[in-house]
Amino acid sequence: MLHPIARVLVLASVVVLSGIAGGASAGDLERGKALHDTFCVGCHGASVYTRQDRVANTYGEILQQVARWQGNTQRRWSQQDIESVADYLAVQFYKAPN
Repeated sequence: MLHPIARVLVLASVVVLSGIAGGASAGDLERGKALHDTFCVGCHGASVYTRQDRVANTYGEILQQVARWQGNTQRRWSQQDIESVADYLAVQFYKAPN
């Protein structure tokens, strides 16, 4: 388990890197969907992304939440996997540009 300060630094790095990442390719979206469908829908459905009071509303916030939850569930995804899932969610549910 990461120390709370280390977790904040990791999340801050993810947000900074999100500004560097370019648009998602079809392969990234397919991988993001596959990871999401395999590891995320077991705990919640799509309503978490479409509800009125959702936590994330921008691409940076989506990226933060994906990084947070993959860490909480000890998935140890690569940065590319985190971005692929965030890209998929941004396109599929949030309609947020990345």
